[in-house]
Order: sequence, then structure tokens, then C-alpha cells
Amino acid sequence: MGAVGHSRAFAAFTATGAIGILAHMILVGPYFWATMRIASGLCIAGCYTVVEAWLQAKVKNENVKLWGSGKPLREFLHVDDLAEATIFCIENWHPSEKSAPKDSKNKLLNHINIGSGKDISIKGLASKIAEFTNFKGEIIWDKDKPDGTPRKLLDSKRIRSLGWQPKVSLENGINLFGTILIFL
Repeated sequence: MGAVGHSRAFAAFTATGAIGILAHMILVGPYFWATMRIASGLCIAGCYTVVEAWLQAKVKNENVKLWGSGKPLREFLHVDDLAEATIFCIENWHPSEKSAPKDSKNKLLNHINIGSGKDISIKGLASKIAEFTNFKGEIIWDKDKPDGTPRKLLDSKRIRSLGWQPKVSLENGINLFGTILIFL
């Protein structure tokens, strides 16, 4: 799975009916960045631009030039956490049961958000990638380029109320399985 930047809806079938799972964040996982090289147009708001520019600049011993101001906030979720959350929902969430999450009008939900619950600025992400790659060059922000949506963070309290929590931090997601190191 290597979806980025757009909402991705997943349908799962349980013994009591269908449920919808919404993940609207950038997914991090093994070979994710390699996938992004192929699908370069999907994540204009920062992820592809940050990582691709980074790796090219490190190899060429140049500075990094990134789009926008670096201020927009993005939520990241490791693909393993998304997979586990999906299975968790299938096994633990039955929309027809009284204990199922409800909306603000107290109606049973047939969809649920899955997210890490944490966001980070593109500038903060750039700093983490610089640290992980031991990048010594300068980060230049091209403010003539768009920032994109100021913030993308899902409200994932309903899945948390069922007992699910993400396990992989952003830092571990970047480093796990040599995600960044496969390019160096």
C-alpha cells in the first residue's frame, strides 16, 4: 500500500455488515519512498518533494530546495498501523451493536477514521529527514511555490475509543526497514 495525499476509503465486511474506513494521511512504510519516485505527482504538498529533493541533494552534495514555506501540517501513519487498524476494525467493530461508535446525533456510525493523531510541519519533517540522512547542506524554502492545505489531521478518537492505538512513530517509520537508507 502506498497511497498518499488523498483520502483512501476501505470497505471491510464483518458478520454484521459492511464498514467503511477512512485514512487521509500520508502513509510511511517499507519501500514507500521508492513507490513515490514512480508516483511523483501524488504528494505535491510536501512528502515527495521533501524526500526526493533530499536524496538527490545528498548524493550530489548540494543544498535542498523545497516547495512553500514548510508551515503546513501533515499527519503520517505507518502502513503497518493502517493494516493492523483495518483488521482491528473487522474483528472489534460491529456497527449494528449498541456499543459501536456514534456520531454527534447519537446515530451508529458505519465509517471510521484511522490516523496517528499527530501532525508535523513539512519543515519539521525536513529536519527529521536531514537528521536521519546526516544531511549537512542548507534547506532553501521556495515560497513562490504553494503550501497546499494548511493542516491535514483526522479526528481518530472513535477508533481509539474501541481500543486501537498506532504503534509505529514517525521517526521509526522513516527509519524502519531502512526506508530512507535504501536510497543512500
